[in-house]
Amino acid sequence: MNVGVIGMGMMGSQIALRLAVKGHKVTVFNRDRSKAEKLHTSGATNLKLVNHPKEIGNISDMAIICVKDYQAVADVCFKTGGLIETTTDLIVIQCSTISPDESNKVADFYSNKQIRMLTVPMLGGTTAVERGEITLIGAGPKTAYELAEPILKDLSGQIFYIGSDHRAASALKLAININIALIALALAEGMVFARGTGGRYRYLCKNSQFYVL
Repeated sequence: MNVGVIGMGMMGSQIALRLAVKGHKVTVFNRDRSKAEKLHTSGATNLKLVNHPKEIGNISDMAIICVKDYQAVADVCFKTGGLIETTTDLIVIQCSTISPDESNKVADFYSNKQIRMLTVPMLGGTTAVERGEITLIGAGPKTAYELAEPILKDLSGQIFYIGSDHRAASALKLAININIALIALALAEGMVFARGTGGRYRYLCKNSQFYVL
């Protein structure tokens, strides 16, 4: 399958490499072209570099967006030469972490252009992507999700399709991020308290399990 990946940061570059390894023809774009060139010359096969997001849309079945924030999403989608100018039957998979309202706004833009879009936030890091073990939360039109599912399965060990509401997927991703941050904060507070009592403790975190030794 022809797949485009927009955003060659830590996650986007690993997504592109993973899909290439799985045999897909992958086209990449990054606003800072040097990052895309570095990936393109890394020896990975099945990778093509283009100058504008719309070029990805015109030659791809699916286009994955993985950039740092809403402004970056707007830049690659809606500016001149953006993905929304595509002239083919494309499914957009928006993976960037943005707010629920921003997710709806992006989905509405594409809907008005008769382009199908899925909101698919990711849970996990670069190692999980490399191994095909990232967790995905999917929302958007069910027919688009069913067409995109083979690509998503090449990236993910767990996919949760939660319905058509783009806001819900983004909200769930942010809620999980908050929970993780609170767990880390509570863990740090516990360490400080234990050390403050004068006790000597050693800590070990292995396979997401925390031990006091």
